[in-house]
Amino acid sequence: MSAEYRIDIKSISGVIQAVLVDYRWLTYASEVNQIGVVQFEVDGNHNAIQYMTRDAQCEIWRRDVAAGIDWYMDFAGLIQDDNRAHDADGVERYTVTGYDAYSLLNRRIVAYPAETDNRSAYAAIPVETIAKSLVTYNLTSAGTVADGRKRLATLTGVTVEADQGR
Repeated sequence: MSAEYRIDIKSISGVIQAVLVDYRWLTYASEVNQIGVVQFEVDGNHNAIQYMTRDAQCEIWRRDVAAGIDWYMDFAGLIQDDNRAHDADGVERYTVTGYDAYSLLNRRIVAYPAETDNRSAYAAIPVETIAKSLVTYNLTSAGTVADGRKRLATLTGVTVEADQGR
């Protein structure tokens, strides 16, 4: 038996909305230091379409019973695009595209003036601290105009783990 896949659709806050095993096709790719992508297609009248809104979470789960591998999450991303179309037979199809969390970095810029200490310029600081600072001050409510940012940074649903200075 070959591997099995399922698609879990969750709200932006992480509440499970649908589990898809009846998709028409599925493809996804993850690479180190690249934005991962997922695409899949369901029938145009599929009940789960109502949950496939922008930034809804999309998880790809995989298992291989014959190899003794239980379900594990192989990809996680956010739905970004959808497309309704009809095939040559007039059957409606609904295609979804999503990207992993790295794509969030493309939505924002470092909107602090150049050479702003610990916002756009860093010296002798662990890489983890720099990365978490960039996310905190450019994607969360911590990035404020009063703090020197050119505009508010808030992106709903983004949290940052505690910095361990690694």
